[in-house]
Amino acid sequence: MLNIFVDTSVFEKEDFYNGTRIKTLFSAASMGRVKIIMPDLTEYEVFKHLEKKCDEHDGSNAIHKLENSLVSDLPKGKTIIKELHELKATLKENILKMFSKELKDARVLKIKTPKDIDVLKIIDNYKRLEPPFSEKKRDEFPDAFVLETLEYWCEKNKEDCLLLSVDGDFKHYESERLTYKDYEVLVQELVDEKEMLFTKMASEVLEDSLFVSQIRDWIIDQFDCEIYFSAALQIEDINDYRIKDVELYAEKEDMDLIGMYDDVFVFEVWPRITTKIEVDHPDYDTAYYDNEDQKYYFIDENVKSTLTSEIDIPVEVSIDENGNFVEVVSINKRKKLGSQDIVSSMSTKGYW
Repeated sequence: MLNIFVDTSVFEKEDFYNGTRIKTLFSAASMGRVKIIMPDLTEYEVFKHLEKKCDEHDGSNAIHKLENSLVSDLPKGKTIIKELHELKATLKENILKMFSKELKDARVLKIKTPKDIDVLKIIDNYKRLEPPFSEKKRDEFPDAFVLETLEYWCEKNKEDCLLLSVDGDFKHYESERLTYKDYEVLVQELVDEKEMLFTKMASEVLEDSLFVSQIRDWIIDQFDCEIYFSAALQIEDINDYRIKDVELYAEKEDMDLIGMYDDVFVFEVWPRITTKIEVDHPDYDTAYYDNEDQKYYFIDENVKSTLTSEIDIPVEVSIDENGNFVEVVSINKRKKLGSQDIVSSMSTKGYW
């Protein structure tokens, strides 16, 4: 069985237990395909980072907005706000319990820092700036103790272990027992065993009406601002606009199987999305300036221009092993489109 160490940096990048790749690692571990080794210092560090996230994202701002909105005037609104306060009070406890259960279900092997750990070796590495220490990272003592703990366990059990980390210093760590590996590459190797189902699954995803409609709705929501169309047309006044004809183009070559857990396959798709926007605006070619009113008027108050946007975005989508239950996991990695990206994606037709 393959032994792997998952660094705190990976847990953070994968949102601790929500990321597709960490779910794939947990699933592989629960099925006995890999064994996750977790030193006590890493466990402490991961939980502290998760606690910090709970404190920073406990819903306080959302609750405050509700309390200061008209929702709070409604009896049902008061009930909802009360329930949210109760949920917030136990949020950290429940999230930590949930994460603990994920580790338990993945059969994570927790190991303690040995009492006779080679402290002199760590100090010597610090002085010589050997990984995980470097000129820019002189305070990496927790990582140094973690690596030495893993070395001790591997030597004692005559085992080897892969180091999965986003931290570049792990990549340069030299050891006979510990080897750095890009965690995304490892996950890809784990899912490649199911590659034979790729073609069937890809076709199901691309033809699913819910998948298409969710992306269309997301695009319409992102583009729904007349400022973008003013910028694209380089005009000030917009009378009206209509976002229409949102089309998706994707082929199997635009998809990657990036994860697998609980008999669910997760794909990353890069569809080309074409959107047409009809914009009604004054005809600036007929504009004239009235000195008395000190303002511009237009002889033709309304002409139509058509904008066409072409943009590629990443979409994570899951589907079960039978080709059913297609679900969009995330669109554009849960980030909004930037205004510059939207404007630059549009070309014009019918004006200028």
